[in-house]
This record gives sequence, C-alpha cells and structure tokens, in this order.
Amino acid sequence: MSKKHVVFLRFLICCADSVRSAMSVERARRGHYRVGSWVIAGEHDQLRKRESDMLALRIGATSALMLFAGAASAQSVLGNLPGTPGPTGSNLGLGTDLADRTKGVGLTVGTDNLNFISMVALMSNPDTADLTLSGGIYSSSGGNPGSLLAMFDGTTVAAGSTGVLSTLTIGGGFTMLAGQSYWFVLDGPSFSNGLLWNSLDPNTAPTASGVSFDGYRFSSDGGVNWGTSSIFNGFTINAAVPAPGAIALFGVAGLAGVRRRR
Repeated sequence: MSKKHVVFLRFLICCADSVRSAMSVERARRGHYRVGSWVIAGEHDQLRKRESDMLALRIGATSALMLFAGAASAQSVLGNLPGTPGPTGSNLGLGTDLADRTKGVGLTVGTDNLNFISMVALMSNPDTADLTLSGGIYSSSGGNPGSLLAMFDGTTVAAGSTGVLSTLTIGGGFTMLAGQSYWFVLDGPSFSNGLLWNSLDPNTAPTASGVSFDGYRFSSDGGVNWGTSSIFNGFTINAAVPAPGAIALFGVAGLAGVRRRR
C-alpha cells in the first residue's frame, strides 16, 4: 500500500470517528435532559446513528473517488523517456572555450491550462565533482526562448554518473496557460560544461499529449542567440491536467446531502 493510500485511509477513519463522536454527544445530551421521554429519545438515537453511518460512508466514498480522479489527471504531456542513453548529447554550462552552452525544448499548450509538476532529464556527469543542473521555464519569442518566467530548483548530478534521471521542480508552482508557448531550458555550471544532456539511442522524437511539440533550441552564448537542433535529448515534462470528474463528484455529494435533508 502506498503512502498516499495510508494517509487516505487515516483520513476516512478520522471523518467517520468525528461524525460518530458528534452524534454520541448529541445522544448523551438527549438521554440526560429528557428523562421523561427516554423511549422516544432512544428511537431518535437509532435514527441518528443510521444517519451518521450513512454520512460517514458518503464522505468516504466521495473522497475515494476524488482521490483517484485527481491521481489520474497527472501525466506526461511531452517526452521521449524511457529510453536507452545514446553516446552523444548536448553539453551544458561554460566551456574552456568560453562558450556558454544551454539548451531548451518547447511546447504549445492545448485547450486546457496545465499545472507544471516536474521535468525529468537524462543526464551524465563525467566530471570528478558533483555538478548542479539548473534552468527554468521561458516565454516564447519569435519561436525561441524569450524571458524567464519561473526558475527550476537546482538539482545535483553526481560525479561520474552516466544516463541518470534528474528531476527539476518549481517550489512555488507554475501554471501553463492554454494556447501559450513555453520553453524548458536547461543550463550547467558557470565554471564547467561537464554536464551532458544525453540523447537517446536511437534518436527518438518526443511524444505529445494535450500539447504540441515545438522542437529543440541550442545556444552557445548564454541564450543570446538560438539555433535549431536535431539531437533529441531525453526528457519528460509532467503536468496536472484539469479533472472535471472531481468537480462533478462535489456536485453528486451535494445532491445526496440535499436529498437526505429533505
């Protein structure tokens, strides 16, 4: 059982216990202050107990459906992983030739807004020291990366690693708007171009879902000028797709409550 499922089950138990506790207090109050109507109060208690059990069950069922509807809404919207790391790729960072190399992959969002979750990149670090992979999400300007919109939380690529999956996130979150184009740009250290963003073997184009693929762009002058690239570096962009089913479940729960009160 996953950690999410454990937390969920604990939540259900708490909901049921809270409802039962509240009804127990009510039953005790009725029994204490209505001695002359003890039998009637007892009948009311049985009815209240059944109602509380139904309420707890309804809360649990609705929460379960919402949990799984929400989980299903998170998916890869663009990427070519998993795959076998190729022998080539794109160097990132400042080289000994003073060329500041950076590379990005672009997409255009479809009809729904998307909440960015993470970008996973296939990386190698032949250096003898750990190096930091950085970058961010950029606007699109003339079909190339424009201005920085959100910076990735940097992640470390261990020394000597080959073809490892490095995950980049944004602490404050980021929403990609429907119909807009974005570039996901990766960069290396300002003192070394030891990081290699691996391609795949064979060279594999990304697959899109809910977005369109806008290609790769490479820069050797820190993003001042950009050119197209035919090297398909390994990556996956994960995003949360809106889940109308979860909203509908709120309505179902509400209608059930109205019918119960009537």
